[in-house]
Amino acid sequence: MIPSRCRKTIVSVVLLIVATCIGACSTYSYDAVTPTVRMGGDHYQVIQTGSFYPESVKYNKRTGRHILSSVRYGGIYTVEENGAYQQLVSDDRLIGSIGIQINEQRDRLYVVNSDLGVSVRKSSAGTNRLASLGIYELSSGNQIDMINLGDPRPNGEPHFTNDPALDDEGNVYITDSLAPVIYKVDTQGNASVFLEDADRLVGEGFSLNGIAYHPDGYFIVAKKNEGILFKVPLANPSLQKIEMQNTYLGADGVVLVNENELVLIANRVAGKATDGAIAIMTNDGWKTAQATGEYLFTDDEYPTTGVLKDGKVFILHSRINTLLGGKSEMIEHTEKAVLQQVGTVE
Repeated sequence: MIPSRCRKTIVSVVLLIVATCIGACSTYSYDAVTPTVRMGGDHYQVIQTGSFYPESVKYNKRTGRHILSSVRYGGIYTVEENGAYQQLVSDDRLIGSIGIQINEQRDRLYVVNSDLGVSVRKSSAGTNRLASLGIYELSSGNQIDMINLGDPRPNGEPHFTNDPALDDEGNVYITDSLAPVIYKVDTQGNASVFLEDADRLVGEGFSLNGIAYHPDGYFIVAKKNEGILFKVPLANPSLQKIEMQNTYLGADGVVLVNENELVLIANRVAGKATDGAIAIMTNDGWKTAQATGEYLFTDDEYPTTGVLKDGKVFILHSRINTLLGGKSEMIEHTEKAVLQQVGTVE
C-alpha cells in the first residue's frame, strides 16, 4: 500500500469530441477514442539508495532489473525487485549522471554527464559547463567511450546536458537544458548539433528536458520552463509545438506508451508546481494533444522521470530538489528513492 504521505489525487478527464474556448485559443477536434492509459495504481517500490539521488530510470527486460543514475555520485546502479541495489558503472569521469538510455540489442548503456555543482566530484570545466555522454557495456558496465558534447559549440556557454533518446539506427540525441540545442552522437561516436533554436529555447531556468523517440521518425521533447511539448522531425529538425489546452510547468520526463499516448512527468519551476504525471493522447500524429488523466502528489515529491514495466507506468522520485536547492541539512538524511506506479496500460 502507499503510505499516507504519498496520497494521490487522480483526475479522470474525458476526451472531448470538440473542445472550444473563447478568445485566442485553439479548437481541438477529437474522435471518440478510448485511451488505453488508466491513471492510478498501488505498487510502491522503495529503494534504499542512501543519498545518491537518482534522476533517471530504465528497465532492462533481459535481467529484470531497473537501472538508476546518480546526480550526486555519478555512478550507475542496478536494482533488484526487493529494492536492493548494486553499482554497475564506476567511472571517475562521471560527475553527475543525469538521463540514461539503454540499447539491449547492441549491449549499450548511454549516460548523460553534467555538473550542476551539487555532486561529490567536480569537473575541470566547472559548474554548468560540462557536457558529455558516457557509453558503456550494458551487461558489464565496462567503459567504451566518453564523448565531449561541447566540442561542436566551443563558445563557453553554460550547459546542462539532460536526457538522451535513441533512433532506430542507434544514434543518440541529447537535450541541453541551458543551451538552445539538441546534440546528436552517431554510432561511431561523432558528436554534432542536431537542432539549434536560440529564439524559442529561451526563458528563465531549464529549457529542454525529457525527450522520446517516436517510431514514425520524430521526437517528442518537453520544455520545462513553459510546460509544453514539441514535435521534432528526424529528417527536417525543427521545433513544432504540440497544441494542448493546458501547460504543465516543470515538464520533465516523457514516456511514450504507444504511437498515440504518452505520460508526461512534471515537477516544478520558480515555485509553481505540477508534481505528478499526466496521461496525454493525440489522434493526429502529435499536432495536437489532450490530457486524459492525472496522478498528482500532495507532498513535495519532485518526480523526474518514468518507465514502463509489464504494462504498468512507474515514476521515480527521490526529492532531488533538496539536493538542487542546497538544503544541506536534508541531503545526508535522504535515504531512499521510490518507484511508484501511477498508471496501467490496458
